[in-house]
Amino acid sequence: MRTIDWAAHKRHREQVIADHGQWVGIVDEDGVPLWDLPPVMTLTAPEVLNSPESAKGVLHVGGRYGARHPVVEELIADLTDVVSDDGSLSPVSEATRMLVVERAGGYRRAYTVTHTVATGAAAPEQLEIHAVGVLDVLRTLPAPSRPNSWTPAFHRLDRDWVKTWVRERDVAGIELEQHRGRAVVEGPALQAIYEVIGVSLEAVFRAMGVADPWPVVVEAPASGGPETVIALEDRTIWDTIAPYAAAAGVRVSARLWWPGDPPVGAAHKGNAPTIIIRLKLNRKGTE
Repeated sequence: MRTIDWAAHKRHREQVIADHGQWVGIVDEDGVPLWDLPPVMTLTAPEVLNSPESAKGVLHVGGRYGARHPVVEELIADLTDVVSDDGSLSPVSEATRMLVVERAGGYRRAYTVTHTVATGAAAPEQLEIHAVGVLDVLRTLPAPSRPNSWTPAFHRLDRDWVKTWVRERDVAGIELEQHRGRAVVEGPALQAIYEVIGVSLEAVFRAMGVADPWPVVVEAPASGGPETVIALEDRTIWDTIAPYAAAAGVRVSARLWWPGDPPVGAAHKGNAPTIIIRLKLNRKGTE
């Protein structure tokens, strides 16, 4: 992970917000800032309850003969890959990049860039960035029905029961729900959803060999909500919890925590960028 003077960067963001109303930047796969973005022409980032938000930003990155902003190289995989006469191209670089918007009052939203469209007469002059909110991380991670069986015991194999693979893979054995009977988590909705997310994150990062503190954590909520029984069927975390959260009136959200932010409780032990998952009951007059 790249090192950064977080205190200095916070002062910088605060000054930009004071001058322009918001700070918008691109950060790397570890959540560390790379570049401030040039002036954003348009930015659309609607918030939808219990759904990873989509975001689209359009910005000017350079002229035909002038120097282009370095963010172009961060977001466009191959600047020679022009696919039309007007210079349109739509690749995204192989590395994960996030779009972050910060405003006064503790407001910060982070979005994983999905693709970028660049337009220009002969070189990229304008970028249209498409991204999805970091809550989407729950769609990329499984909720194991037998989390204790997920261990970093990998073996190098070159075939499965049917055929030989093109290249070798590191494979670890896990137990699935249908082999041991139905697995469930029961309790008040907030606690049950919290347990599913927390145990799943622990199992996945343990199996991957990722040391604690993890890059994604769930903040412990106050207990509450109707009694809930969540079936674990080895789907993604999001697909597992979403219908139960909707039925119980639980709001699931995520934000990017940076060093210098207020602490978020015992679940978060590190001092590095972290995606924090939060759970709240939806009550009238509350967030």
